[in-house]
Amino acid sequence: MSEVRNLLNICEGIFQLNESIDGFVKAFENHQQVHNKYSDQGASDTEPLGNTEMEVRRWLKGDSFRELSAGEWELYSSASGAGRAAKSLNTSLKRVYNAFSKLGITDRPALIKFLNSNFYYIDIEG
Repeated sequence: MSEVRNLLNICEGIFQLNESIDGFVKAFENHQQVHNKYSDQGASDTEPLGNTEMEVRRWLKGDSFRELSAGEWELYSSASGAGRAAKSLNTSLKRVYNAFSKLGITDRPALIKFLNSNFYYIDIEG
């Protein structure tokens, strides 16, 4: 009986792991869509994409979420809608952070694998 219970606990842990990573992946993919939506304001350029990666890297080091201004995102600050773009990027990045905050230590290998396969500018070490 205890072997069955242990197996069920292991299976439950695997399900939670996948569910946690899945939530992070969905939030991250949504954030990428926000970058694309505001491409006229420069949000899909190298710098804003790299800034997203830098923020995730900060979280891995124990830092918390922070909002970035249009200038900190390195958007076209003179473009119409740059402030709105920064606000949308911050809102979606906060969702990514909230999903990140739900991850446990056992999720870290899957998280690192996902980040390294989706980050273009920063390599993350496990």
